[in-house]
Amino acid sequence: MNTTKIDVELEEIKDLTGIEYFTSLTVLDCYYNQLTSLDVSQNTALTDLRCNGNQLTSLDVSQNTALTSLDCSYNQLTSLDMSKNTLLTYLSCSENHSLTSLDVSKNTKLITLSCFKTELKSLDISQNPDLLETYIDGEKTELQSDDIYVWSYSRDIGPHPDPYWADMGFRSYSGLVINKDLEVITVRKEPTATPTATTVPAKEPTKAPTKAPTAVPAKDPTKAPTKAPANVSINLDKKTASLKCGDKLTLKATLKGATGKITWKSSNTKIAKVDSNGKITTKQAGTVTITASAAGKSAKCTVTILYKDVTNTKDFWYAPTNYLTAKGVVKGYDKQTKFKPANDCTRAQMVTFLYRLQGEPKTKSSTCKFNDVKKTDYFFKPVIWAVEKGITTGVSKTKFDPQGVCTRAQTVTFLWRMANKPAPKAKSCKFSDVKKKDYFYNPVIWASEQKIVAGYSDGTFKPQGKCLRRQMVTFLYKYDKYVNGKG
Repeated sequence: MNTTKIDVELEEIKDLTGIEYFTSLTVLDCYYNQLTSLDVSQNTALTDLRCNGNQLTSLDVSQNTALTSLDCSYNQLTSLDMSKNTLLTYLSCSENHSLTSLDVSKNTKLITLSCFKTELKSLDISQNPDLLETYIDGEKTELQSDDIYVWSYSRDIGPHPDPYWADMGFRSYSGLVINKDLEVITVRKEPTATPTATTVPAKEPTKAPTKAPTAVPAKDPTKAPTKAPANVSINLDKKTASLKCGDKLTLKATLKGATGKITWKSSNTKIAKVDSNGKITTKQAGTVTITASAAGKSAKCTVTILYKDVTNTKDFWYAPTNYLTAKGVVKGYDKQTKFKPANDCTRAQMVTFLYRLQGEPKTKSSTCKFNDVKKTDYFFKPVIWAVEKGITTGVSKTKFDPQGVCTRAQTVTFLWRMANKPAPKAKSCKFSDVKKKDYFYNPVIWASEQKIVAGYSDGTFKPQGKCLRRQMVTFLYKYDKYVNGKG
């Protein structure tokens, strides 16, 4: 068969028998299904394989020598042989909790490597000169080389048979991603220049003393030298943790090689505080870093505080909600303890979230042309910005209708305009209820191509359907990932 791409993600598929007949296949997307095995030995033309979020215990890619991108994260792999995949530039094997070793010495073209939440004890990246750095949420943490960076990051997700789910392949990252201390990290080093031998000038012989030598009194035997203090280290029993608003957790710190008091600090006490014993008390949804310090050393734990009503990792909006909350894009209710995912998303909320997602840009004007938008409203600047950017024109020349519910059609149109109205590649829309005369025709095609929307199983988009808050965060999450290149 001449088919080159198969896209069957999120379909609850348990068996892909027959895939061997697609010998021309170059791209296979089968992520977030229920596969327990996958045979791609006959698909030797494969360049891009995404099988993350299944139940695979083994994966043989030795025949796929053309492979450049592999995402096999969120499976149950215990080993992974990449020795034949010398063209590989992207590899994600994170969240394989029984994976104990990984050899990437043959993958010299690797640019991106993601391997958090595994059981790796060592990792040699000395043969991967193109690994540069990883930026996540605008932060970077130095590892053991000037050009290798690491960020502790984790997220628990499961199969999500829902059209709004976004895959978690971390394709926008560039570098090495690890979230645990490794005992051995080997990085490439610049060769050390061979030292030049230094000529030692000859000294004149010392003349014999003219006087009789002075008697030297005998000294007591020298005491055995005091041993150098052992290496000082401090470790926490957790590197990451997820808690629900109102929950508490006590971290355990272990100090070796020194004695002294351990001090604790929270990066944001509005979200969570920590006492002198390492007990964390959560206040509102968000992400904080808890730091334990002693004897000049410190250890950190990244804690995600979940909304009380967004705790199920199988919900398609779980990861988007927590991601956008950590970025400060979305806010919740009841003192930031509930998200209310089933609530309608208003037009005021939508433009505000877009404004925050883009970094709250400065506006040219200080006044708003709409009579129903006041200076005291939280959405005052976002509406001005959205008008200046051409994202919204209001429902009339003088009215914005901030409390009106945002429809699915309006949402994708706002996103399309924020992206500067790019022309879609396709000339027709695959959704039966989106017509060429509709103002949202091109936006829907574009959003579908960008994997922002997937539509419904009956082939419709439902443009006039209400956009719920859980759908809104998923749209924004996908936009940030596929358009902004961040999520």
